[in-house]
Amino acid sequence: MKKYKGLILTVGTQGEQIKFSIGSIEPEYLGLIGTDTPQCKKTIDEIYQYSKLPVTKVKIEYIEDNPNQVKDIIHKFLEIYEWMKKEGLDDKEIAVDPTGGRKWMSAGIYIISSLKGLNLVYVDAPFVNGKPDSQNMKLVYIGNAYEQTGFLEEGKADELFNKYNFGPAIKIYEFLSQKLSDPRRVEIKKQITEGFNWWNQFGFEKAYKNFLDAYEKIRQYGILTELQSKLEGYIKILEILKQNETSGESYFKLLKNPQFSEKILLNLIATSERYAEINHYDFAVILLYRTLELIAQIKLAQRDIDTGNINEEIKEKYNEEFKKITKEIFGAESEIPDKIALLHSWILLYCLKDEIVINENIKFLKGMRDQVNIRDLLWIEHKNKSASEDDYLKFKRYVEHWILKFDRDFKEKLEHYKFIKF
Repeated sequence: MKKYKGLILTVGTQGEQIKFSIGSIEPEYLGLIGTDTPQCKKTIDEIYQYSKLPVTKVKIEYIEDNPNQVKDIIHKFLEIYEWMKKEGLDDKEIAVDPTGGRKWMSAGIYIISSLKGLNLVYVDAPFVNGKPDSQNMKLVYIGNAYEQTGFLEEGKADELFNKYNFGPAIKIYEFLSQKLSDPRRVEIKKQITEGFNWWNQFGFEKAYKNFLDAYEKIRQYGILTELQSKLEGYIKILEILKQNETSGESYFKLLKNPQFSEKILLNLIATSERYAEINHYDFAVILLYRTLELIAQIKLAQRDIDTGNINEEIKEKYNEEFKKITKEIFGAESEIPDKIALLHSWILLYCLKDEIVINENIKFLKGMRDQVNIRDLLWIEHKNKSASEDDYLKFKRYVEHWILKFDRDFKEKLEHYKFIKF
């Protein structure tokens, strides 16, 4: 049995088990909590005499003998606890024994001492003729129930996870995995969280590996089986997206792959929505901007046009029209450059009379120029503005107009990209 400097006990009408606990632990500081009944006061006096501790190292508190007074026993406990702390005792040096007293007293003490991270003990004894058998008593170390199960810490980690705050959540799950007697549940959660953390950073291959490992552990242990089908879906998505890191193919060639281009576009939209969900509207707006640019890149890739390397044939064929349009939109004409970004990509699609813009007139390009200006004004881009929720929602409505032209079923497909909640 561990030795403790401080011992806090609940006391009822019999004191044999209490004396046994004190005799076994031999504390330097003693806290006793009992009811204000004559019998209990008499027992506490006997226990105090038995302890042989000076009055300065014993604190006694009384409460009304009423089950509705659980809050009072918690307050009295905290007074004794704070007294021991002021006397220089560390939490690890304080034990709590709720063996004595009424059941409601023990329940209150059990709860508050566990929340404080204190270790619990109790005296186990068979009863003979209605009294504890002093010859067969033993002190049992319980430890801390919350630490043993870890559900408070796990709850904190789950809350962080659900807010996409993956880094701190991983640290808590890691801490619990080293602390719990059966860490399998939190180890799976940690691996899933690491997967989402990588996914959120576009680290698709590492996300894939984490989800695959977590999926296998769920199957092996039969724990968190309700997440299995979701993980299967994520693994299928990431199996395609990880080609960005594993295939060795160029970005242009990947965009020509319908499976990859669809999934990377949906991934951008879903990532934007996650940032908006936690009120990070600047990042949400930037990802919507990137979505609009990606739609044009995909449409041009389908025509074998690489926005990162415009070939001479395209320049010769569409340069004159491109110059006229840029003059009307920007006030100065521009030839088709070797590399084109968002607006120039959409201008080229207009020149090509692509189906996504076939029913549009040149005014839509002016409207797009004005809409995407929200991104250019941001602190993290070119100016000194922060995006508001209204800014985000307005830009989202505009971008969704073009997403629907590209894929009318995107909202249904997007459901598969939403991250689970614990």
